[in-house]
Amino acid sequence: MRVRRGRRIRSGTTSSSSSSSSSSDADPGADHPPIGAIETEAEPPDLDDDPECDSLGDIGREVEPGRTDGPADADGGSDVDGSDTGGRASDGAWIQLAAGILFVLAVAGSFSYLMRDELATTSGGDQTAFQARAADSFDRTNDLETLGANGQGQEWQPVRGTWGVDVGKAILVESADNDPNVILLVNAAVGSVAADVGGSGQCGVVARYTSEDDYIALQRVPAFGVWSLERRSGGETEQLATLLDADGSTVRVVLEVGQRTATMRINAREASVALDIEEAPLGGSFGLISTGANAGSCTWDDVQIDTSR
Repeated sequence: MRVRRGRRIRSGTTSSSSSSSSSSDADPGADHPPIGAIETEAEPPDLDDDPECDSLGDIGREVEPGRTDGPADADGGSDVDGSDTGGRASDGAWIQLAAGILFVLAVAGSFSYLMRDELATTSGGDQTAFQARAADSFDRTNDLETLGANGQGQEWQPVRGTWGVDVGKAILVESADNDPNVILLVNAAVGSVAADVGGSGQCGVVARYTSEDDYIALQRVPAFGVWSLERRSGGETEQLATLLDADGSTVRVVLEVGQRTATMRINAREASVALDIEEAPLGGSFGLISTGANAGSCTWDDVQIDTSR
């Protein structure tokens, strides 16, 4: 809008500051309009040419509707208030934040994947670290009447059958009338038992043995060419998992039992199953087992038993 400057001149007034004495001597009609004349308005000055107005910047200048005095951006919009530039900067910040979050999630996922196998092999499925409790390599004099004690003085406890040592290996010298043939070394609720098992009979390792009717066993089953993970509860046997046999050769077997899981490993091949706690109560012992008509044709060596305490 244009600023208008000017003075309104009313009838009966003068623009002069002369004293009353000099006014009385002047011609009455020279400086005054006739009495009753219409009020007039002085012509406003042109402010565009006024340097004083130029020093005020844009104040007082008329702006056409829809036009801004700021510089236009490449898209034709104005950046006077910085709204477009601020929006683009804000979008960039959000993109950087999202990329950072995705990177952190990717690193965390990779770490969890790498740690998975370590947890599985040391926890018994229940994230409980095991400690060595007993070991036996049977490096002692042959004895076909008893398995005796290991190097730490821990005595093997036969439950069924006659067990002995022959050429640095444990063997079942004489099978009992009824299965299973069992000999135990460590009492524990959870843990693992490992051994090098050879021969062509149905034999292996046992965990949580409380009686002939309640235990968990990992045995070779030559008739089917597999290793079988079995649970016996209340006199009933349930097959939990199987892995293919290695043609009757000597293999490293591991039976690991936690509070809620049982895992079998045959030469590093693994199968794991969940256990029903009500049907597999805690307690029992770890040792060796052999069943079937050909039970005496097996050997055991390098036995290792680890438990949670």
